[in-house]
Amino acid sequence: MSPLKKLSYQAQIFLISVILIAVPSIVITTISVNRILNQVDSRYQESLLDLTTQINMNIDSMISNAEKIGTLHIVNDEVRKILTTDYSDSPSSYYSADQIMKAQLLQTNQLNTNVISSIFINQYGYKFDYNFNTYSDFRDIFDNIEEWAEYARNDLDMTYVAPICHPKRENIAYQNILPLVTILRDPYTFLEIGVMGVGINFNSVTDILSSSKLPNSTIILFDQKDQAIFSTDSRYLSDKDSRLIETLSEVSAKVDAKHLSSYQDIQYAGDTFSVNTLYNSSTGWKIVHILDNTIIAEASNMSIQNLIIIFIFIAFLELVLAYFISHQLSKSINHICYQIDQCEDGKISLVSSDNQLLVNREMNRIVDSYNRLNQRLMESMHENYLIQLNEKQMELRMLQAQINPHFFYNTLNVISSIANIRNVPEIRTISTAISELLRYNLKSGSIVTLKQEVEQVARYITIQQIRFPDKFIYECALPPELEEVAIPVSSLQPLIENTIVHGFAKKEEAGYIMVNIYGELDRLHILIADNGTGIEPQKLETLQRSLQTPKVIKIGDSSNFSIGLLNVHQRIQSYYGKQYGISIDSTLNKGTIVDINLPLPETEK
Repeated sequence: MSPLKKLSYQAQIFLISVILIAVPSIVITTISVNRILNQVDSRYQESLLDLTTQINMNIDSMISNAEKIGTLHIVNDEVRKILTTDYSDSPSSYYSADQIMKAQLLQTNQLNTNVISSIFINQYGYKFDYNFNTYSDFRDIFDNIEEWAEYARNDLDMTYVAPICHPKRENIAYQNILPLVTILRDPYTFLEIGVMGVGINFNSVTDILSSSKLPNSTIILFDQKDQAIFSTDSRYLSDKDSRLIETLSEVSAKVDAKHLSSYQDIQYAGDTFSVNTLYNSSTGWKIVHILDNTIIAEASNMSIQNLIIIFIFIAFLELVLAYFISHQLSKSINHICYQIDQCEDGKISLVSSDNQLLVNREMNRIVDSYNRLNQRLMESMHENYLIQLNEKQMELRMLQAQINPHFFYNTLNVISSIANIRNVPEIRTISTAISELLRYNLKSGSIVTLKQEVEQVARYITIQQIRFPDKFIYECALPPELEEVAIPVSSLQPLIENTIVHGFAKKEEAGYIMVNIYGELDRLHILIADNGTGIEPQKLETLQRSLQTPKVIKIGDSSNFSIGLLNVHQRIQSYYGKQYGISIDSTLNKGTIVDINLPLPETEK
């Protein structure tokens, strides 16, 4: 008999536990220490990249939102007329146009609070400014707008981001202003009709830069010429750190539109710094995130210390637990029996022995056999439920199949014929439109062309304009090159219906609906704008939150207004991905703008 077999049962368990737990713990601890030293640095690299990417997205979003003001001439014929009119023979008309532009810019600016002031110069050189009287400190921001406009004309996107401006006076609300100059083009002729200058509150970005950086890190912005224009730590822009700025400028020069990012370590004053650089496509700037590597060394040392403390605690704990393991055998059996007893009264649940300290193979076989039996019972119940559900669905399909769509077509044709005989053109028009609407909904596939969808909306508008004569005006701008772009069926009509039913519910006349379709880089945008009653702020916030959630919500629980909107949004995301869908902005008693965002095929870009 071996010496181990002469020991008591508890002594055997104690020795085996020490061998199986203590030895692997020592090996794992040694390996973990080496891995931590390598992983801490990589984690900080990932953190630098994530934060820099977030800042890059915030700058892109700010620029994109400001550029939307430049679409005024697209969605508003009055603004387009102002930009294409020569006022040399009528100064009074110029004053009236200036007031109209101020009102339009005021309404648009309520949806984009980052825009402080703006100026429009029409094709004949007449200027229309906004908020210059309120913020006189920013009047001289656009002294160089003619020079900047020339830069914008040479840019592919017809936009130029000028250097950050700082007002001369101190202690005012806006210390950092970012000028943005865009060339405005006629949406039909694509000829230049004016220049737009926008003064953007860059303080919101500087606040994000200051709050997003890691401890012992600094974020520096370099312009297109690799000159430092902003730093979260003013010391880096001082004379004593000029050599460091020169080194970082060389790092910045390596990043451009072809090489969007870089990561490297640099040496300065005996210290090592990790530098992550990212190119911003909207401005041409370089976002440089510099981290003092001493924090990485401190983090590594702290992790190792914590790991040693944990190992000591585990070693002590395993000695205590080994002594009591023998007593857990009976407790494990009792616990399994207790779980089995809980399966009475029609409850079916799985029994688990995973949370017990010690069970043998035979006990595990009993538990597994019992669980397999329960699993078969649950599968049988699930199959019965599916069978019943399929039977109900089949009954519903049979009822639906009894409705013959040709009956509706024939009936509508009879109505149209009678209306023609009795000379009632409105009834003939409505019956024809309804027939085409029904045929489109029943025979169209899940994907249609933009031209088909716009024609479907036109049929619906025809019916509504006969129903509500002179209540609203409808316009749609669909470029010929985008007519064959594929989109999900019934993507536009539910949103147009929302505008008429909810937006114009309290309006008797002077309603206006504009649908503007255009491509932007790799995106297709369908803007639906109206001058209806708008959406209450609380309801708008709830709706925007529903559109931004990554989860699929139950549409049947939503309000009547948002059912169509959420349905179209979720279908777009199911076809193309979560990065596409619908966004909505609205101002109470002013109107609503819905932006449908879809991928643009390569052939249409």
